[in-house]
Amino acid sequence: MKKKWMGFFVAAMLIVSQAMCVSASRVTTPVTAGASTDGYVANALGSMNESGVVVSDSMPADTVAEYQTLEAEEPETVDNIRQFNTSQISIQELVAREAPQLEDVVAGLTAITPVFDVSDINGGRPDEDGNHHVTVSLPSLSTAMTNLRALHYDMAARAWEEIGISDIDYDNKMLTLDFGSSLSPVVIVADVADGAAVGTSPKTGTVSDWGLWVTAAALLGAASISSYKKAKNTRK
Repeated sequence: MKKKWMGFFVAAMLIVSQAMCVSASRVTTPVTAGASTDGYVANALGSMNESGVVVSDSMPADTVAEYQTLEAEEPETVDNIRQFNTSQISIQELVAREAPQLEDVVAGLTAITPVFDVSDINGGRPDEDGNHHVTVSLPSLSTAMTNLRALHYDMAARAWEEIGISDIDYDNKMLTLDFGSSLSPVVIVADVADGAAVGTSPKTGTVSDWGLWVTAAALLGAASISSYKKAKNTRK
């Protein structure tokens, strides 16, 4: 009997661990795509630890230095980004803290990326006006996501702003971010249809992993009831 219960326990733990792995694997940072790969690089900011250090092999040294300066001058902003990227606050709360003037932009929308960094390589490939148009690949992009918006943190101005999104290619799961002369942190939000996969870990208020846990609990409960009934019948 103990062996049976141990077997059920191990099975339940496997189910729960699989649920956790699925949740963890949903973190998606876009990568540069198409012609943009020659002039730009995208990096996750989830590696910003509590001391403010940004660790990434592909992040340019001057970008790392910019974040270290930002940590020293605007520690609350860095901490808010960190909290958002680690699912402690929602996109709505991040904006309420950092840029109340943009609350209407994110109202009712879901973050489909974490806040991530976009840096240029050797100056990038700006247009004649000095603006950068960076194409990124986002594997979770689907037609269930509409009204896409992008919020950018201007490192020079120390302020959040909305930037444009153009050339949304659902078939190839790519879109183009229209920056001005400043690159640096950006997050993409959208109106996501109910039940659609988002592919990001930050809290959004509309997408949850609770279904996985409920399923795991239900399977464990069913296994327990079945075992109890068999044991009861055996005793008879």
